[in-house]
Amino acid sequence: MLRIVTLTLLLLCSVEGASRVLVEMGYVGDSIKLSLQLSGSDAPTARDVTFYYFINGRESTGKAAPVGDDWRYELTLAEKTGRFLVSAFAMYTDVAGLLHTTAIAREDATFHSGVSQRMTAPEIPSRQIRGAVIFRDDFNSFDRNKWTHEVSMYGGYNGEFQVYTNDPKNVFAHNGLLYIQPTLTIEDHRFNAQTLHTGVMDMKAMYGTCTNSDQYGCRREGKNGILPPVMSGRINSIASMKYGTVEIRAKIPLGDWLWPTIWLWPKDSKYGGWPKSGEIDIMESRGNQGPMGIKEITSTLHWGPSPNQNRYSKTHGARQAANWHSSFHTWKLEWTPTHIRTTCDNQEVLRVDPGSSFWSYGGFGGNNIWSSGGKMAPFDQEFHMILNVAVGGTNGYFPDGTYNGKNKPWTNNSPQAMEQFWNDHNNWHKTWNGHNSALIIDYVEFKSLH
Repeated sequence: MLRIVTLTLLLLCSVEGASRVLVEMGYVGDSIKLSLQLSGSDAPTARDVTFYYFINGRESTGKAAPVGDDWRYELTLAEKTGRFLVSAFAMYTDVAGLLHTTAIAREDATFHSGVSQRMTAPEIPSRQIRGAVIFRDDFNSFDRNKWTHEVSMYGGYNGEFQVYTNDPKNVFAHNGLLYIQPTLTIEDHRFNAQTLHTGVMDMKAMYGTCTNSDQYGCRREGKNGILPPVMSGRINSIASMKYGTVEIRAKIPLGDWLWPTIWLWPKDSKYGGWPKSGEIDIMESRGNQGPMGIKEITSTLHWGPSPNQNRYSKTHGARQAANWHSSFHTWKLEWTPTHIRTTCDNQEVLRVDPGSSFWSYGGFGGNNIWSSGGKMAPFDQEFHMILNVAVGGTNGYFPDGTYNGKNKPWTNNSPQAMEQFWNDHNNWHKTWNGHNSALIIDYVEFKSLH
């Protein structure tokens, strides 16, 4: 005998589209089935429909399948009786590739011995209840309650040539724009061409703090190797987020060997040190003229159980243009429990859906270091934003060779790479023309998924 009890809650509101979610629960035989359906005027043209649903607080996702003009996802619950508090919403893209979300539908029902009893669910107002702005900065000033400075000579794995300072000449707001401006160290009154080789650079003495002491990041003496010949800026957002959208309107710099980045870094690195806990590079570029320069922007995810097993090559995207520096562009990150996608001016740069998990996607063997997380681990934790302009480096981001007719003045395997770079400054510094060599940010905005 087939017994079906259907409990339905319809919400006609959505964040961006004319769509609604229908939640149905009922007995089929002696099992309880849940059905989620997307319907409405947007449904026939929707793509990549994913339902996000919570059953008694447990979060799950399901890929919907088209059924006529609608989309549906169904599952059988393991339990045969009990009270079930269900909430669900859908995310989908339209034919233009824009992301839409519905409002949340909720249901509260109790099932026992093949009979259901509907509880009174709270009325949900017909209004936008998702996509709340959790952080925004329009840079009418530089707000130290929103951002912290990196102050260190530490160049990470990249062997970069700059020192990061908290000096206003390197990071400042003007007329509603944030500038991250690289400058020559010899433009600081405490240094000259000689003291780069004979002087001392002490972060705490010069700037009152040092944020990273690794690789002599806090204090160096020129007699042991040239001091960083460039000063620049790197700032970290105090706000962090997990899942949602990040939008940044910015203008990338022009100038040889500049390396601007807009990226996200894990707040607590819950799975361990880099790249175990992941890294999301929304935008990277090179300041040189030509194809390996301002003609290309990239987005990349870094992830893996060790640095030599970083599978970034599987999660790397790029777009080309005649000149990305010539105007402001809007970058966007869409980060959900099922995928990560970046766009520039609504044109897709990168899209990653790891399938069942990043561990299987990467083809790793042995113990899964992300087994305590969900499908998106390690990208299932709080991340904060970093904005910076690096200079040069020996990790291979600037491969040895020729760039638009210019030979790179250092080699990546040289122990004197920074000095080789500096010895060519009369050539590369000519390409740094005022604020054209700055990363300029109009605004940054974080939105939550719900």
